Amino acid sequence: MKRTLAEGWTLRVAAAMGLSLVGCVALWGLDPRVLDNGDSVWLKPIRFSLAFGVHLLTMAWLAHLGRGEREPLHRAFAAGLWLQIVAAIVEWICIAMQAARGVHSHFNYATLFDHAVFMVMGWGTAVLLAGMILCSWGVARSQAEPLVKRLLQGALALAILGALAGVLMVMPTTEQRALLEQGQRLAWIGGTTVGTPSGQSLPFFHWDLSSGDWRAVHFIGLHALQAMALLAWFGRRAKPTRSVDRWVMVGAWAYAVLFAVAAVWTALAHSILATAVPGWWGLAAPGLLFALSAAVILGSEVRRRVD
Repeated sequence: MKRTLAEGWTLRVAAAMGLSLVGCVALWGLDPRVLDNGDSVWLKPIRFSLAFGVHLLTMAWLAHLGRGEREPLHRAFAAGLWLQIVAAIVEWICIAMQAARGVHSHFNYATLFDHAVFMVMGWGTAVLLAGMILCSWGVARSQAEPLVKRLLQGALALAILGALAGVLMVMPTTEQRALLEQGQRLAWIGGTTVGTPSGQSLPFFHWDLSSGDWRAVHFIGLHALQAMALLAWFGRRAKPTRSVDRWVMVGAWAYAVLFAVAAVWTALAHSILATAVPGWWGLAAPGLLFALSAAVILGSEVRRRVD
């Protein structure tokens, strides 16, 4: 299957993100500057170089999986790829520029320039979402196998919901809203946690270990793209049987339930990483669903063979 111009540039920009990751890691070692939270100024560019690189590689893979054997790439999917390429480049430039200046890239309203940069990043996220919606439409209009089509549309839907969790992060907190209503100008608006931050976080990701953290929901939603793309690849390569299709759909539903549990648990101001018993029960829900679904499938298969 010949690679289109959009797919080729998606892979080129993904490779550029890989090079930027190496460069930012080197700068992390050479540049001693840190932000007021103790992080290296280059930690955020490192995370986003990795995230954008993986995302664009996955979208190129979805472009291959989400169409028939000799079918050209749907125009909507190609347009969606171009939008995501532009959004990734613009957002990365904003994040790297703020890192070079030694200031926060996200939630930063300290100056009019910082505010403008964060607004540009917000519009970049909107463009990225629009691109994912177009890709979902392109998959829906393709001639891909029905199972693969359902999985990729489900993956894109969860990724869009995960991206929308970012909207909740940029909204002012209750305390910030009260200060803004009083006419005060704030240098920081928005927040990632639900409830009072504990001060303890997961290394590298910085998800709060006690309070709810929308970054975890954001992460799980976006990475549905990789999880369900793997299931779609397996479904396409395996011998097509009703049993295989059922197992694949069980895996997809288990991931969807994981996302739903993480979103609800976070909204209730609980960390999905908390060691409290209720937290572990919440995380166990997808596993329990998977086990129950597997039991039903195995039971039905045994019954069918006996009959």
